[in-house]
Amino acid sequence: MAYSRRKKIIKIILHVFGVLLFVVATSYALLAAYGYQIDLLHRNIVKTSIIDIDSRYPAASLFIDDVQVAKKLPFQVESIEPGTYSLTVTQEEFHTWHRTVDVLEDVVTIVDDVYLVPIDIDAYRDTLSLQFAYDETFVIRDTVFFVDLGERRIYRANMTHDTLIFNEIEIPEDIVYNRVYPVGAGYLAFDSEDRAFVYEIDTKEYNEILIPDEFKQFTLLYRSSLQGIYENNGSLFVVDISDKGVFQEITLLHKLDEQVDLQVQSVDAHVLVMLNDTLYEYKDHRLLAIDTVVSALPHVSPHGDALLYQTKTGEVYVYSFEMSQKNLIARFADKSTTVKWLSSGKHFLLMRNNAVHVCDMMMDNCPVLFSRNFIRALYVMQTKPLLIVINKEGIERIDLTFGDQ
Repeated sequence: MAYSRRKKIIKIILHVFGVLLFVVATSYALLAAYGYQIDLLHRNIVKTSIIDIDSRYPAASLFIDDVQVAKKLPFQVESIEPGTYSLTVTQEEFHTWHRTVDVLEDVVTIVDDVYLVPIDIDAYRDTLSLQFAYDETFVIRDTVFFVDLGERRIYRANMTHDTLIFNEIEIPEDIVYNRVYPVGAGYLAFDSEDRAFVYEIDTKEYNEILIPDEFKQFTLLYRSSLQGIYENNGSLFVVDISDKGVFQEITLLHKLDEQVDLQVQSVDAHVLVMLNDTLYEYKDHRLLAIDTVVSALPHVSPHGDALLYQTKTGEVYVYSFEMSQKNLIARFADKSTTVKWLSSGKHFLLMRNNAVHVCDMMMDNCPVLFSRNFIRALYVMQTKPLLIVINKEGIERIDLTFGDQ
């Protein structure tokens, strides 16, 4: 009788213990599933978060506070407590990448701009000598144009092709010019003191425009329609031009206190105007001021939503077209000669003292890609991650897809 009662008590105890164990295990699993962690040492429950490293490097190692947590990327660090952490990504023969992140409670911290830059870029570049002379260069999308003003020759090559072939553009003899520049995506403008020509590259058709004597610093634009921006008697004007080259409507844009240095740049849907050192966006027959003391015409982002530019006092800014706001990225004691977006829109090139750096938008990482003397131009292609370095002797093409990405 006593044995039977003891057995029944043990059975009840085991049943209660099993229920309690089930409740504890289920509670623990539910807490873990919702990102909570039980700290037995301090007897409390901590809400954890996730760090998501969303960049592809199969041979890279990830360290958090100097402790290795992964041997490849992408990688998710789960159940990490809120706080400040030091992230480090390393790969042999590449510059080390660093970032300090603040992990917040119940928020996934996404890091999607890891970009490893090789210490030696020889394996990622090829060079080509030029067999012709040129005075200036410019880019329309992925094609680089070389202009020889003295010999009236223009050469072009698509830099994204595996084999570079230079084609000479045939210019009609009756086109007279002393300046050549791009007008929209598929047109070139040729102008002299009193005439301008719009030349369609694919069809080889052109329209002539007669420029009145009082029109100074005349620059053509071509988006959905043909327009021109010019200075006249201390004021800036825009003129609508018909397909036959006839002036149709002239609108005052801006009154000037003195004669100015005028620069105009047309990039897809955006027209940028520099008056001396003040930068404007031209939109709907108006000039919208962006910034003053700008050192040169800025670089439009690959997505067309922002500008990257530097001031004469050394600050680098990103300007959002949608928000009409600028954001300070970096400040230098001396001004850089070049700042350009990379094709991802998450990094940019910075050239200072003949050294070209690859920087992220937070300036946490800005290693030197290479150093060169006498660089005449740097261009970043739009459809492929390619950097084109041009000097008097030739072209250097650098594949910006480094490592095993």
